Amino acid sequence: MRCSRSASTSRHCYNIATSIVLSLLLLTIQQSHGSVEAKPPLRRARPAPVSPLPERDLQTDASIPTFTPSLVGTFFPTISGSFPTYTPTITCYDTPGWTDAYDESCDWYIGHEEQECPNYGGTMGPANDNCCHCGGGSEIPPTVSPTLSGAPTITCYDTPGWTDSVGDGCDWYEKYDDPGCPDCGIYNEGLMGVANDNCCYCGGGSETHHPTVSPTISGAPTISGAPSIAPTSAPTTCQDTPGWYDIIGYDCSWYEVMDDPGCPKYGDGNHFGRHDIYYDRGVANDNCCHCKNATAHSVPSTADSSLSSTCVDTPRWKNTGGYGCDWYEKWDLPGCPKSGFDEDVGARGPASDNCCYCKDPTCEEVKSACRKLIIEPDYDDSTISTICEKEASCSCEDAGSAKIVTNYEYHLTETVGLRNECKCNFWYRLCEDLRYAEACDYAAEYCCGDYMYDEDEKTFEYHNSPSCYCDFYNYARKEFDHKLKPKTISVDQEFNNPCEDKWDSFSEIDNLVAMYKATNGRNWTNNDGWMSYETGHCNWYGITCNSDNFVIRIELNDNNLAGQFPVYTYNEFPFLWPPPLSSMWWFNKYGLASLYKLQVLDLANNKLTGTIDYAPLYNLEELTTFDVSGNQLIGEIEALVAPSVKHVDFSNNGFTTMHGFKEFSGSYKTLIYFDVSNNSIQQEATELFRIIPPNIEQLYASNNIIYGLLPQTLNGLSKLRKFNMASNALSGTLPRFSELFTTLQELDVSNQRILEDANVSNQNMVPGLSGSIPEDIWRFLSLKILNLADNRLEGTVSPLVSNLAVLEMFNLSNNCLKGSIPPQLGLLEGA
Repeated sequence: MRCSRSASTSRHCYNIATSIVLSLLLLTIQQSHGSVEAKPPLRRARPAPVSPLPERDLQTDASIPTFTPSLVGTFFPTISGSFPTYTPTITCYDTPGWTDAYDESCDWYIGHEEQECPNYGGTMGPANDNCCHCGGGSEIPPTVSPTLSGAPTITCYDTPGWTDSVGDGCDWYEKYDDPGCPDCGIYNEGLMGVANDNCCYCGGGSETHHPTVSPTISGAPTISGAPSIAPTSAPTTCQDTPGWYDIIGYDCSWYEVMDDPGCPKYGDGNHFGRHDIYYDRGVANDNCCHCKNATAHSVPSTADSSLSSTCVDTPRWKNTGGYGCDWYEKWDLPGCPKSGFDEDVGARGPASDNCCYCKDPTCEEVKSACRKLIIEPDYDDSTISTICEKEASCSCEDAGSAKIVTNYEYHLTETVGLRNECKCNFWYRLCEDLRYAEACDYAAEYCCGDYMYDEDEKTFEYHNSPSCYCDFYNYARKEFDHKLKPKTISVDQEFNNPCEDKWDSFSEIDNLVAMYKATNGRNWTNNDGWMSYETGHCNWYGITCNSDNFVIRIELNDNNLAGQFPVYTYNEFPFLWPPPLSSMWWFNKYGLASLYKLQVLDLANNKLTGTIDYAPLYNLEELTTFDVSGNQLIGEIEALVAPSVKHVDFSNNGFTTMHGFKEFSGSYKTLIYFDVSNNSIQQEATELFRIIPPNIEQLYASNNIIYGLLPQTLNGLSKLRKFNMASNALSGTLPRFSELFTTLQELDVSNQRILEDANVSNQNMVPGLSGSIPEDIWRFLSLKILNLADNRLEGTVSPLVSNLAVLEMFNLSNNCLKGSIPPQLGLLEGA
């Protein structure tokens, strides 16, 4: 290796004068002897990289004539006027952007060919016409007054002020190393890296917008190197004081969660009338950027604000096989999990460090890449997780991100805002569909929400919904023999059993009082006994208790309840310091979600408004009936609202979306009645009912804007008795119902043309069921109601209709059916 800084080097490079001699010599020979005879074509395979050929010492080579200085004057006049007199230097320029048929530039010929390129130069475009090394290129002297247009030009700039570990700059490498710096470019790393990262000659530097400048004209007019692009006043960004935390043990992340910008509540250390004199490290206002007075910790920004943050591939980077970033885009998946992390590829590191496609793929590029990685073998979990997390973030653009709060005094780390329905669905589908165990870890966190890790005890506590974590815990062990592990908090430890992490209510009365106040109890139609402690809460109107005085039934149907749905209402612990995080629901909230023995909740036909926070409700493990029909609720529907629920009614509200059924939930096997009719749900049927609880008996979803095809999952519902999806926007054919439908009593899919009158962008589907009536329908011996009216059904009515002996209502009107009415229809007693 010849990277030492001795007086003499093991080889030397052409200096500028030598290059001028050769260029002028070749030009003179061509002018006097005509064009040089082209060498015969030579077919070649792409050669492996080899060491550059030895350079020729022009001072001892008798075959090269002596340079005559008088030639210069015949080409260029002397410059006078406001500029000093000079003799400009002649140099040779390769044709910009030229490559041969193998996509090699002139640099390849420098490393693999002798001067004039006797082997390959005449066959690839040719190089003899485009590369100075091969006798081509062009000799263009600089103009006397260089004019820079207003539009910026993009070029390569050496990193300003860069030197290597021994103090040499980029000019040393230009003098003593070959282009690309194959010998010394990765050695002698300075404070800002090696030459390969900082010098254009070595393949580094940066490509930025060249500002309009007035070049300095010296004796030989040359445009100076890249002018520094430094703002007149360095922009600043704020940095929290490293290692700071308050007397309670919380760092700045706690204040970001618990206080407003500027920290008006807690930033000065004066909380609830008490001043903490023990803040030897100062208060949050002195140390946290989120707080108003955090001005002492600003640091200059290293990036110029005018430059784009868009990812740019490392200029001219290639791997050892000669392939650049475009090769990875063609042959690898986004993130380059197959070959992008090979550390032996390229002098400046692997593709994962140099190619945007490998280190920062776009959302469009990662689309569906996650599933491909899981399906294909030989990828480790860390590689899969990286790509899948990127795809999840792209799929859930507005989902936000969770925060992590650390208490250094008590060694606690907790999440805030982790629950995310979009990411829950993304990861759960991977967990369920592809049986990928690690996806269940992510799904559990995003579906079930916040948790806390106690570093001293090595245990976890589950803040939002320990019952949800319990269901996931059991599901993962049963289906995959997999123990859940945390992902958001980085700790190499499995989750402890969340099924053991439960709490009892602080006070049944306080929870009921909270609900009463939140729903305008004074104006209820009937509030007999409420707020009377002498009467006892078990005697209040609509309340039923068990023998231990725990509330098991709340039945306040049609009772003029108004206001937000009372999952939780208010903080009952204002005296605590520090105040509990919002995720600590069991510690600081009262309401319905804390009535842990509740079995029946009937709040139908009232005036409840707003959305429902479902995560805390999932802790009501004994809840079997949930009825909020006939209110003014909006937002999302969580179908499996509690672990053991059997009867769920969301009908006659203003809900617009519904979360699909999830197999991990305990109520997936307990649900028998589900009604979401008369809402404004606008989703695809196959997505909503991708899986359906196997024991469902009644399913109602009429009068919505559900579109697309009826799912084939209907075929396996052996206990289904009533199915009503009338007045939606379904299309396609009726599914071929299986013989398992022996219990079906009601089938109503009429009026699927509402999309024609609704202001909805259709999914390239014509609303209305089409095709013929499946023969399977005539096997439903228990069928009492069959309504297929207002569709686009074709064909005839089968005589097998006579099999429907108990049929009471039969409607096929407004279709495209032909033929005669089967006389057997008149034999039906109830029709």
